[in-house]
Amino acid sequence: MNESVLADTFFEENEDQDMLALTLWEAHKCVVRRHLIKMCTQRKKEQRQRMEELTRQFSDLEAAHKSTQSDEDYMTLLEARKTLRDILHQKLQHTIQKSHRFFFEYSNKCGRLLARMLQKKRHMCHISKLKTKEQTITQFLDKITELFQEYYHTLYNLSTETSSDSIHRRERRITEYLQKHGTKTLSQDTAEELEAPISMEELQVALKGSKLNKAPRRAAHQIHKEIRRGYCSNHHYPD
Repeated sequence: MNESVLADTFFEENEDQDMLALTLWEAHKCVVRRHLIKMCTQRKKEQRQRMEELTRQFSDLEAAHKSTQSDEDYMTLLEARKTLRDILHQKLQHTIQKSHRFFFEYSNKCGRLLARMLQKKRHMCHISKLKTKEQTITQFLDKITELFQEYYHTLYNLSTETSSDSIHRRERRITEYLQKHGTKTLSQDTAEELEAPISMEELQVALKGSKLNKAPRRAAHQIHKEIRRGYCSNHHYPD
Protein backbone atom coordinates (compact mmCIF):
# COMPACT_ATOMS: atom_id res chain seq x y z
CA MET A 1 0.00 0.00 0.00
CA ASN A 2 1.19 3.50 -0.75
CA GLU A 3 1.95 5.03 2.66
CA SER A 4 1.91 8.55 1.20
CA VAL A 5 -1.87 8.28 1.01
CA LEU A 6 -2.05 7.97 4.81
CA ALA A 7 0.26 10.95 5.32
CA ASP A 8 -2.56 13.48 5.04
CA THR A 9 -1.49 16.92 6.29
CA PHE A 10 -4.58 18.73 5.01
CA PHE A 11 -6.00 19.53 8.45
CA GLU A 12 -2.62 20.61 9.78
CA GLU A 13 -2.05 22.98 6.89
CA ASN A 14 -5.58 24.39 6.56
CA GLU A 15 -6.95 24.39 10.09
CA ASP A 16 -7.92 27.87 11.19
CA GLN A 17 -9.77 29.15 14.23
CA ASP A 18 -11.97 31.43 12.12
CA MET A 19 -13.01 28.57 9.80
CA LEU A 20 -15.98 26.39 10.65
CA ALA A 21 -15.33 22.68 11.12
CA LEU A 22 -18.06 21.82 8.61
CA THR A 23 -16.46 24.02 5.94
CA LEU A 24 -13.06 22.45 6.58
CA TRP A 25 -14.53 18.96 6.33
CA GLU A 26 -16.35 19.70 3.06
CA ALA A 27 -13.12 21.12 1.60
CA HIS A 28 -11.25 17.99 2.68
CA LYS A 29 -13.82 15.78 0.93
CA CYS A 30 -13.29 17.75 -2.29
CA VAL A 31 -9.53 17.22 -2.04
CA VAL A 32 -9.95 13.49 -1.38
CA ARG A 33 -12.35 13.22 -4.31
CA ARG A 34 -9.80 14.92 -6.57
CA HIS A 35 -7.12 12.42 -5.53
CA LEU A 36 -9.45 9.47 -6.11
CA ILE A 37 -10.40 10.73 -9.57
CA LYS A 38 -6.73 11.19 -10.37
CA MET A 39 -5.90 7.64 -9.26
CA CYS A 40 -8.79 6.14 -11.23
CA THR A 41 -7.84 8.07 -14.33
CA GLN A 42 -4.24 6.92 -14.05
CA ARG A 43 -5.32 3.32 -13.55
CA LYS A 44 -7.64 3.40 -16.57
CA LYS A 45 -4.84 4.91 -18.66
CA GLU A 46 -2.44 2.16 -17.61
CA GLN A 47 -5.01 -0.55 -18.36
CA ARG A 48 -5.71 0.94 -21.78
CA GLN A 49 -2.01 1.08 -22.59
CA ARG A 50 -1.61 -2.52 -21.37
CA MET A 51 -4.47 -3.66 -23.63
CA GLU A 52 -3.02 -1.86 -26.64
CA GLU A 53 0.41 -3.37 -25.97
CA LEU A 54 -0.99 -6.90 -25.60
CA THR A 55 -3.11 -6.53 -28.74
CA ARG A 56 -0.13 -5.33 -30.75
CA GLN A 57 2.05 -8.09 -29.30
CA PHE A 58 -0.59 -10.70 -30.10
CA SER A 59 -0.83 -9.49 -33.72
CA ASP A 60 2.96 -9.62 -34.11
CA LEU A 61 3.17 -13.12 -32.61
CA GLU A 62 0.34 -14.34 -34.82
CA ALA A 63 2.09 -13.02 -37.92
CA ALA A 64 5.39 -14.56 -36.80
CA HIS A 65 3.77 -17.95 -36.21
CA LYS A 66 2.20 -17.91 -39.66
CA SER A 67 5.56 -17.27 -41.27
CA THR A 68 7.73 -19.64 -39.17
CA GLN A 69 5.24 -22.34 -37.98
CA SER A 70 7.54 -23.04 -35.03
CA ASP A 71 6.42 -24.55 -31.71
CA GLU A 72 8.17 -21.84 -29.71
CA ASP A 73 6.23 -19.07 -31.45
CA TYR A 74 3.03 -21.06 -31.01
CA MET A 75 3.52 -21.42 -27.24
CA THR A 76 4.33 -17.72 -26.94
CA LEU A 77 1.18 -16.95 -28.94
CA LEU A 78 -0.93 -19.11 -26.60
CA GLU A 79 0.53 -17.39 -23.55
CA ALA A 80 -0.23 -13.94 -24.97
CA ARG A 81 -3.75 -15.04 -25.87
CA LYS A 82 -4.33 -16.32 -22.32
CA THR A 83 -3.11 -13.05 -20.80
CA LEU A 84 -5.33 -11.03 -23.11
CA ARG A 85 -8.33 -13.25 -22.38
CA ASP A 86 -7.84 -12.93 -18.60
CA ILE A 87 -7.79 -9.14 -18.81
CA LEU A 88 -10.93 -9.12 -20.95
CA HIS A 89 -12.68 -11.45 -18.50
CA GLN A 90 -11.79 -9.18 -15.57
CA LYS A 91 -13.15 -6.18 -17.44
CA LEU A 92 -16.34 -8.04 -18.34
CA GLN A 93 -16.81 -9.24 -14.75
CA HIS A 94 -16.42 -5.68 -13.47
CA THR A 95 -19.03 -4.46 -15.96
CA ILE A 96 -21.49 -7.20 -14.93
CA GLN A 97 -21.05 -6.45 -11.23
CA LYS A 98 -21.57 -2.74 -11.89
CA SER A 99 -24.78 -3.46 -13.83
CA HIS A 100 -26.08 -5.77 -11.09
CA ARG A 101 -25.38 -3.15 -8.43
CA PHE A 102 -27.06 -0.44 -10.49
CA PHE A 103 -30.22 -2.48 -11.07
CA PHE A 104 -30.27 -3.60 -7.42
CA GLU A 105 -30.11 -0.02 -6.15
CA TYR A 106 -32.50 1.64 -8.60
CA SER A 107 -34.86 -1.15 -9.73
CA ASN A 108 -37.73 -0.03 -7.48
CA LYS A 109 -36.90 3.67 -7.14
CA CYS A 110 -37.75 6.75 -9.13
CA GLY A 111 -34.75 7.78 -11.20
CA ARG A 112 -33.08 7.61 -14.57
CA LEU A 113 -33.57 3.85 -14.89
CA LEU A 114 -37.34 4.02 -14.41
CA ALA A 115 -37.62 7.09 -16.64
CA ARG A 116 -35.66 5.37 -19.41
CA MET A 117 -37.81 2.24 -19.22
CA LEU A 118 -41.04 4.27 -19.24
CA GLN A 119 -39.80 6.31 -22.17
CA LYS A 120 -39.14 3.18 -24.23
CA LYS A 121 -42.53 1.74 -23.27
CA ARG A 122 -44.28 5.00 -24.15
CA HIS A 123 -42.67 5.03 -27.58
CA MET A 124 -43.72 1.41 -28.13
CA CYS A 125 -47.33 1.94 -27.01
CA HIS A 126 -47.90 5.38 -28.51
CA ILE A 127 -49.93 5.40 -31.73
CA SER A 128 -49.10 8.45 -33.80
CA LYS A 129 -50.96 7.50 -37.00
CA LEU A 130 -53.56 5.05 -38.32
CA LYS A 131 -54.83 3.88 -41.68
CA THR A 132 -58.46 4.66 -42.42
CA LYS A 133 -60.97 2.62 -44.41
CA GLU A 134 -60.08 4.70 -47.47
CA GLN A 135 -56.45 3.43 -47.10
CA THR A 136 -55.23 6.90 -46.17
CA ILE A 137 -52.95 7.74 -43.26
CA THR A 138 -54.28 10.10 -40.59
CA GLN A 139 -52.36 11.68 -37.72
CA PHE A 140 -55.21 13.65 -36.12
CA LEU A 141 -56.05 12.61 -32.58
CA ASP A 142 -59.83 12.96 -32.94
CA LYS A 143 -59.80 10.83 -36.11
CA ILE A 144 -57.66 8.14 -34.44
CA THR A 145 -60.09 8.05 -31.49
CA GLU A 146 -63.03 7.71 -33.88
CA LEU A 147 -61.34 4.82 -35.69
CA PHE A 148 -60.75 2.98 -32.41
CA GLN A 149 -64.39 3.50 -31.39
CA GLU A 150 -65.65 2.11 -34.68
CA TYR A 151 -63.29 -0.88 -34.49
CA TYR A 152 -64.29 -1.97 -30.95
CA HIS A 153 -67.95 -1.20 -31.61
CA THR A 154 -67.85 -3.63 -34.51
CA LEU A 155 -65.69 -6.15 -32.65
CA TYR A 156 -67.99 -6.50 -29.63
CA ASN A 157 -71.22 -5.95 -31.60
CA LEU A 158 -72.34 -3.09 -29.36
CA SER A 159 -75.82 -2.54 -30.72
CA THR A 160 -77.78 0.49 -29.53
CA GLU A 161 -81.14 -1.20 -30.07
CA THR A 162 -83.06 -1.75 -26.83
CA SER A 163 -86.31 -3.18 -28.15
CA SER A 164 -87.54 -6.58 -27.05
CA ASP A 165 -87.18 -8.01 -30.58
CA SER A 166 -83.51 -7.06 -30.83
CA ILE A 167 -82.80 -8.47 -27.36
CA HIS A 168 -84.51 -11.76 -28.27
CA ARG A 169 -82.54 -11.94 -31.51
CA ARG A 170 -79.24 -11.50 -29.65
CA GLU A 171 -80.22 -14.10 -27.05
CA ARG A 172 -81.20 -16.53 -29.80
CA ARG A 173 -77.87 -16.03 -31.60
CA ILE A 174 -75.97 -16.57 -28.35
CA THR A 175 -77.95 -19.74 -27.61
CA GLU A 176 -77.32 -21.08 -31.12
CA TYR A 177 -73.62 -20.34 -30.83
CA LEU A 178 -73.34 -22.11 -27.47
CA GLN A 179 -75.29 -25.13 -28.71
CA LYS A 180 -73.04 -25.37 -31.76
CA HIS A 181 -69.64 -24.75 -30.18
CA GLY A 182 -70.18 -25.62 -26.51
CA THR A 183 -68.77 -29.12 -25.93
CA LYS A 184 -68.90 -29.24 -22.11
CA THR A 185 -71.87 -28.51 -19.91
CA LEU A 186 -72.41 -28.41 -16.15
CA SER A 187 -74.97 -30.43 -14.33
CA GLN A 188 -77.81 -28.68 -12.52
CA ASP A 189 -76.38 -29.52 -9.09
CA THR A 190 -72.92 -28.21 -10.01
CA ALA A 191 -74.36 -24.99 -11.44
CA GLU A 192 -76.43 -24.38 -8.30
CA GLU A 193 -73.37 -25.05 -6.12
CA LEU A 194 -71.30 -22.53 -8.07
CA GLU A 195 -73.98 -19.87 -7.83
CA ALA A 196 -74.51 -20.41 -4.10
CA PRO A 197 -72.74 -18.11 -1.57
CA ILE A 198 -69.37 -19.17 -0.22
CA SER A 199 -69.82 -21.32 2.88
CA MET A 200 -67.74 -21.27 6.06
CA GLU A 201 -66.45 -24.78 5.32
CA GLU A 202 -65.07 -23.61 1.97
CA LEU A 203 -63.34 -20.68 3.66
CA GLN A 204 -61.80 -23.02 6.23
CA VAL A 205 -60.46 -25.29 3.48
CA ALA A 206 -59.05 -22.27 1.59
CA LEU A 207 -57.34 -20.86 4.69
CA LYS A 208 -55.85 -24.23 5.63
CA GLY A 209 -54.57 -24.73 2.09
CA SER A 210 -52.97 -21.26 1.83
CA LYS A 211 -49.20 -20.90 1.89
CA LEU A 212 -47.32 -20.25 5.12
CA ASN A 213 -45.99 -16.78 5.94
CA LYS A 214 -48.53 -15.21 3.58
CA ALA A 215 -50.71 -12.58 5.23
CA PRO A 216 -54.31 -12.36 3.91
CA ARG A 217 -55.96 -9.10 3.05
CA ARG A 218 -57.81 -6.94 5.56
CA ALA A 219 -61.24 -8.43 4.74
CA ALA A 220 -59.87 -11.95 5.24
CA HIS A 221 -58.80 -11.13 8.80
CA GLN A 222 -62.39 -10.37 9.78
CA ILE A 223 -63.60 -13.56 8.12
CA HIS A 224 -60.91 -15.54 9.94
CA LYS A 225 -62.04 -14.06 13.27
CA GLU A 226 -65.61 -15.15 12.61
CA ILE A 227 -64.46 -18.65 11.68
CA ARG A 228 -62.34 -18.90 14.82
CA ARG A 229 -65.15 -17.56 17.00
CA GLY A 230 -67.58 -20.11 15.56
CA TYR A 231 -65.02 -22.90 15.97
CA CYS A 232 -64.38 -22.02 19.61
CA SER A 233 -68.10 -21.79 20.38
CA ASN A 234 -68.70 -25.27 18.93
CA HIS A 235 -65.81 -26.83 20.87
CA HIS A 236 -65.91 -26.65 24.68
CA TYR A 237 -62.58 -27.14 26.40
CA PRO A 238 -62.33 -28.33 30.02
CA ASP A 239 -61.07 -25.87 32.60
